[in-house]
Amino acid sequence: REDYLAVLKSKFRTKAKGAYKKSAELEMRELEHNEIRKYEKEIHHLYHEVVDKADFNLGHLEAVTFADMKENLGSQFDFLAYFFEDKLVGFQSGFRHGDLYDAHMIGVDYSQNQRWSLYSRILYQYVDLAIDAGAIRLSYGRTAGEIKSTVGAFPVDLSCCVRHVNP
Repeated sequence: REDYLAVLKSKFRTKAKGAYKKSAELEMRELEHNEIRKYEKEIHHLYHEVVDKADFNLGHLEAVTFADMKENLGSQFDFLAYFFEDKLVGFQSGFRHGDLYDAHMIGVDYSQNQRWSLYSRILYQYVDLAIDAGAIRLSYGRTAGEIKSTVGAFPVDLSCCVRHVNP
């Protein structure tokens, strides 16, 4: 993490350190599939707090999908949960693909977001996860580009093909 912070411009390094400091009270835990199932209702709520704000999405996941991915993919799938006083206030998931770390989904209790800079902390945690995974690239996805630029992200053209099941 220190090497990453060192290459940031001073303004962005100050923001990063602020996010780490504000979120220091939170307990962060990697959850296994059975724990994800235990918090399924809370995960569902936090996921929808974020996804329902998006301008565009291809669909919605059920919270049990995270548990299934963790069970089937094991260490290739990360699911980190953020707790304050044993209350789940956020989560993030991501995939390890060799030299690429792919940020997947997040969930945030927006009523607590400002208090702990939770959304920003999650973005910085993806950097930590990518570094820990030995990845040389990190993909944050296509939404919320402005805030992601504060962690050093930049847009890359994407080509894809989507086949709708109901033409």
